[in-house]
Parts: sequence; C-alpha cells; structure tokens
Amino acid sequence: MKMKTSVPSRKKTDALTRKFTEGASYQKMSTYILSLINDPLFQNKISSLREKYQLPPQGIAKSDIQYFNTFDRGRKTKTRLPPIEDERLWVSFVNEVLEFCEKDYGLYPNWSSHTVRDYILYNIIEMPDAIHGLQCKLMDMSTFFEQDIDMSLEDKFRRIKYISSQYPVVLFISPYANEREIVDYIKRTYKPWVEPAQGKRRESHIKIGRVRKRNKDKQKRNAFIYQHRNKPIGELVRLVGVKFGKTYDYTYIQKIIALELKKRGSHRK
Repeated sequence: MKMKTSVPSRKKTDALTRKFTEGASYQKMSTYILSLINDPLFQNKISSLREKYQLPPQGIAKSDIQYFNTFDRGRKTKTRLPPIEDERLWVSFVNEVLEFCEKDYGLYPNWSSHTVRDYILYNIIEMPDAIHGLQCKLMDMSTFFEQDIDMSLEDKFRRIKYISSQYPVVLFISPYANEREIVDYIKRTYKPWVEPAQGKRRESHIKIGRVRKRNKDKQKRNAFIYQHRNKPIGELVRLVGVKFGKTYDYTYIQKIIALELKKRGSHRK
C-alpha cells in the first residue's frame, strides 16, 4: 500500500519559514550573499553578464518590470515575467548563472536561481524561501521512489546523485529514534566522522562559513551616511565626525554612499 503524502498548510509553511529564517544555517548563507554583493570580483561577473545579455548596467528599473498572476493554494501571487524574451537566450542565461554560482561560489540552485539571478536582472536582493535555503536538507527516502511516478528510475537516480553532490554527508534516521537520540548521535559523531567527511569535499576557494558578520559600528556608520547622503558633502563629513568621533575624507564618504546605493538599488527609486 502506498503511503500518502500531505501538503502542509500555508499557515504551517509560513511558521516553518519564520523559524528557519532565524536559524544559524540561513543566517550564515544570508551573510555570505551580502558579502558577495560587496566583492569586486563578483560585481565584475555581474557586470559582464548584464552586458552579454543586453541588460541595463544597473539592472532593470522597477517601473519596467512586467508581471503575471499565479495561484498557490488559492492565494494570488504576482510573478515577474522573464525579461529575456528569446527562450534559448533565457535558458542560456539561467544556466550560466547556475554554473558560475556553483563553481565559483558554492551556491546551489535555491540561491543562484533566485537571489543571484534576480540581483543581476533587477539589482535587488531577495533571499529564497528559508526552508529551501539551508545547508542541511531533509528527505523522506521511504517515499522518494513512490513519488513522481512519471519519472524514470534512471532519472530518479540521476536526481539522487545531483542532490548528493550538494549534500554528500547523509544521516539515516530510524522511525523509532526520538529527538534526544538524534541530537546525541550528531554530537558524538560530528568531530570524528561528519567533519572529516565534509572536509574531503570542501573547495578551498569557497568562503561559505568563513565570512564574518560586518562590524555593527560600521553598519551604523554606513546607515547614517546613507540616510544623510543628500546633504552637502562638507556638512556630511562634519556630521559623521561628530556622530562617530572620527573624520573621513570626502572620497571615502562618497565611496560608502556609492556602495550603499548599489546594495540597496536606490538609484532606481
């Protein structure tokens, strides 16, 4: 007899999303994404892709975005139309984003096909659904081969192989194991087994988990400069000096403004 799978309610899904958004894994990935936005090499790649696919240098203006309506469990949602009309060109663009994100930055589809792609297109930063943007993944293996009955066995194994390339370390859990046993098992095996297995598959150039959160004082300073960016530069230099007890030159202040504008996409508002 086949097991039935239920789709969680919208309310339950939203609650799970909020819970995972506050978790360490999602916060780590969000910090990593924001660090890339300020990475000159990453920005060079973004610029080259915009030029290659004839997109505006600063992304598509908000007023030029076109939408169509989709429905999910009775809720109407506005979805952006792909701005590249030629289907082959659009597929080429999507695949190129997926490839460079995975190869150069260790970002798998949940981040590259949403966050990075939309940043290239619209110069906006939108993190993916928290449930699908984690460094850990839960699968019910007992039902995996019973789902997607139209998918061939070969395609299912290919899917498993692809998932294992992203999540190579697997934990199998008995239906009789409770939370205490699972947590205890991970604690006891992480150092001797899990961490070494992860280490064998880590790429040295991928900096996920090695990016420190920006200094809170710098965040406050940059937010203050951004908030008062329309003041004459001389007055702004003086205000920053009074507020933070340090004098910065004009060019440094202007550089911070430019970075904040680029990060927030405010030049299109």
